[in-house]
Amino acid sequence: MGAVKWFENKNGLTVKEIVKLEAEYRIESLVCAIEAIILKKEDDDVEIEDEEFVVLAVESMEREVNSGGFSMFFSNDSWRFTPYLVNCLFEIGSVKARDIAELAVSSLGVGPLTETTDVEKYYANIQEQLEDDTVIEKLEEIDTKYFEMDEDIAGLTFAYVKKNLTSFTQA
Repeated sequence: MGAVKWFENKNGLTVKEIVKLEAEYRIESLVCAIEAIILKKEDDDVEIEDEEFVVLAVESMEREVNSGGFSMFFSNDSWRFTPYLVNCLFEIGSVKARDIAELAVSSLGVGPLTETTDVEKYYANIQEQLEDDTVIEKLEEIDTKYFEMDEDIAGLTFAYVKKNLTSFTQA
């Protein structure tokens, strides 16, 4: 059985220090603390590494989908991860969540985001799709698959951080 204590980064530990606490705290709590560090970097307008972006995308999916399904993920600020989500899940080694996320993203019919894509129009298209009852029903079916899935996303994310530790820098 894994650790049961929940970690809160009250002392401002670095990602490298947090990773060393694996045996003492729940992995989910360590991943949340790592996410908070990355979000702080973004808030401080510090450029984040690609590997840090992967963690933000995956954790955003976990939080939003577990709170209100994929429609919540696509409705909130987390929508910015939509065109990258499937690849980010691939990066951490997810198979099941990746396949489910691919179904959810494809149900919107928005396609990939490219350098020439008008981001405002892209977001507006997502929001328009979310007004379609058929899309919402499809997303609810996909949510059920997600909730029934038995893949350890936090564990995969934590392993990904450990494997790419040199990319996780402090602000």
